[in-house]
Amino acid sequence: MQAVHETGARTTHDIKNLLQSLNVLVSVATDSDARDAARLNALVRRQLPVVAQRLAQTLERLQRPQPEGENYISATVWWDGIARQYQNEGVEFLPTAVPGSTRLPRMLFDSVADNLIRNALAKRAEQSSVRVRASLGVDGELALRVRDNGTAVPEDIAAGLLRAPVSSSGGLGIGLYQAARQASASGYRLALEENRDGDVCFLLAGPAL
Repeated sequence: MQAVHETGARTTHDIKNLLQSLNVLVSVATDSDARDAARLNALVRRQLPVVAQRLAQTLERLQRPQPEGENYISATVWWDGIARQYQNEGVEFLPTAVPGSTRLPRMLFDSVADNLIRNALAKRAEQSSVRVRASLGVDGELALRVRDNGTAVPEDIAAGLLRAPVSSSGGLGIGLYQAARQASASGYRLALEENRDGDVCFLLAGPAL
């Protein structure tokens, strides 16, 4: 029963994130005028294939709930790709100095980054002044950080976050729990590195390949 619950919750979380991506496209489309036609066309051409691919992967997991093989990609290529994916959503991606030969597990980083960024954007929807920043670096290990300057995660939620599914108004619990399990299975760790008002930072860290 727990496995069924977690599978359903993970699928629901993935679909919710896909819906948020589509809502961004719809919002830009409805707010654009003729002067923005070229920008809108470029955004749709860039984002729709990504949404379609992620939807296909979610459907595949639902139809065939089995372990997926990981594939590795250049860290700099991945970083450039995710920065383009979120460039219209007000997320600041800091320049990275990761060596060009460094690789990372793509599915893990896609999943975790999506969870962390979407959670931070959901916080910004409630607190308009929230700034969301992401960074990728190597300092003995590969480290992805997603940071916001909003309010801290409440202590009662933070205590169980990443260790078990927890209930929260922002829906943080199941997605981060699944992401933490996925990270651990791949030899990485997901942690709430900083948690105070004005500085909330999640860290995904592990071997730089």
